[in-house]
Amino acid sequence: MEKEQKKVVICGGSGFIGTHLTDALIKDGYKVSVIDLFPPKNKNVGFFKANLTQTLDPNNFDGAYAVINVSGKNILTFPTKKNKYAIYNSRILTTRNIVEALKKTKKRPVVFISASAIGYYGERGDEVLTEESSSGGDFISNLCADWEREGKKAEVLGIRSVQIRTAPVLGEGGLLKKLSTFLKFGICLQFGNGKQWFSWIYIEDLVEVYQFALENNLILGPLNASTENPARYKEFLLFLYPKKRFTLKIPIPKLVLRIVFGEMASVVVSSERALPQKLLRHKFSFQYPTLDAFFQDFRESTG
Repeated sequence: MEKEQKKVVICGGSGFIGTHLTDALIKDGYKVSVIDLFPPKNKNVGFFKANLTQTLDPNNFDGAYAVINVSGKNILTFPTKKNKYAIYNSRILTTRNIVEALKKTKKRPVVFISASAIGYYGERGDEVLTEESSSGGDFISNLCADWEREGKKAEVLGIRSVQIRTAPVLGEGGLLKKLSTFLKFGICLQFGNGKQWFSWIYIEDLVEVYQFALENNLILGPLNASTENPARYKEFLLFLYPKKRFTLKIPIPKLVLRIVFGEMASVVVSSERALPQKLLRHKFSFQYPTLDAFFQDFRESTG
């Protein structure tokens, strides 16, 4: 008798992280459904078109082994009231709506995994940050704290909950895609003085973190998704823009970034030295634990 496939519902599954996660889960034998406004690239998945900031149909979650929420509007944008409202709702209201829908399902999932960010910690200088560290006090920190609080409400329903505090994601797409656009014109953007700690993770490693949290019932609560080797931002730039290439370095002072992006500027100027304490404790192994290893392969694959 053929083994029944475990069903995973991915909310926001048509985005950068969701697309990679969908492909990996299907490859590993899971049955995947996506809930989003836009259809996923992978055609071998179920698709339910829905605005996640509105009331959700519980039937779309019924019988799922796991629900994963990776939805969220881009944070680095102009700090208008409208944008801040949209950023907040795309995380807090979405997560709240999912938990409310799970209350009404006939058969609830075993685990609910929701995205968060290392922005939870805020500006912390050289302090080493683990899952036990306190949150910061800026807009992004408060956003992440509220986001995680909504995700943890699933525990009242008897569902294991995990909040993935994600560092900036490297890979073909995401942050590198944006910075590489400037590289084509020989421009290197340095945010702040470059001395801030830059925590990071490779996209495929991030996908592995989600799968690790999905399959390991000892993982619960917040989980730092960042390598054990954060670097100074200046160090990151040396890997991204090798000295052999001609680049014009354009330093953008913190003050200018805060004038343009307001509280959102903390995304690129805050010093967050996050370590994956829980992952290492559970013997998780990173494919790319160092920037040196990552960029060596990245340059070879992209020419």
